[in-house]
Amino acid sequence: MYGTVIVYTQNYLIPAIGMKGSLPILDSLTISGSFSFSPFLWCFDKDSHLLRQLDFYSTMHGGILIEPRLTATYKISGRSSVSLDLLYRHIASLIGDTYEVGTGAVGYSQIGLLAPGQQSVTYTNGAGAAMDIVSITVSLGVSL
Repeated sequence: MYGTVIVYTQNYLIPAIGMKGSLPILDSLTISGSFSFSPFLWCFDKDSHLLRQLDFYSTMHGGILIEPRLTATYKISGRSSVSLDLLYRHIASLIGDTYEVGTGAVGYSQIGLLAPGQQSVTYTNGAGAAMDIVSITVSLGVSL
């Protein structure tokens, strides 16, 4: 197969609560840490299978978010600094419903052929999501 076969997108809604603290170690070095948590997550996704002419839609909820972060900032001069930022984001246990919609002349669904715009049955708890992200960023800051 050549070209794009599947296009997948996810959108999250995550109201979270957290705390943050900073500790100056030296005159030029500051360490900051934060922690965020949420037991209320929503995820809306669209999974387009271009060759099968089907879009899958899922709405998931529940789950948890845990997000610790650590940042070290070193002040090089009065106008410049360098920072190292470490972030870990853990999202788990989202579950929800999914359904298919025909997008072309004929969509090839598991339950049969779907005409354009025709929706299949809803699969209760047929979708789930989880994600782990590790982000390491080094940045240089300059004040003008």
